[in-house]
Amino acid sequence: KILCLAARTRSTPATDEQLLALLRGPLDWELLWRQGHLHEVLPLLATTLQRLEGQVALPPAWRARAQRRLYATLIRNTTLAEALNELLAAFRQAGVAGLPVKGLVLAETLYGGLGLRSLGDLDVLVRPADLPAARAQLLALGFLPEPNPSFDDLDHPFHDPPYYRDAPGGKVCLELHW
Repeated sequence: KILCLAARTRSTPATDEQLLALLRGPLDWELLWRQGHLHEVLPLLATTLQRLEGQVALPPAWRARAQRRLYATLIRNTTLAEALNELLAAFRQAGVAGLPVKGLVLAETLYGGLGLRSLGDLDVLVRPADLPAARAQLLALGFLPEPNPSFDDLDHPFHDPPYYRDAPGGKVCLELHW
């Protein structure tokens, strides 16, 4: 119930009161962390609990861990956003209309910021006719497919196997959709 009330981009006084009542009761903070991680809502959970911190006592270790997760999510997503901006600029220069979909778009438009939604990859939609030029731009920017892709990666009806590029903090994964 805490996750359902806290993992939101907007709240009401009524939901805040319900949440505060639950947070003031006996609580397994480690279980809350594991559930937030499982459902990939830790950034939202941490943001909400930090907002309510003056009204409820958060365990200091939990608060510090949550702050680190927020920063890590923001740094990772900023890396992805930079790669996406670079790719879209290359696409424009090559005359390819690319439309970012899913992850980053949702983070910015629905969640309200890059740090509030954990992302695994980038998704870009192009016209089928633009696929050869888009693939060429990906290769020019250092994005490469896995040398030994899985059957699931190869047999996808609406996107190429993932492309990867090294970046600070880990690889950037991109799926080219049509």
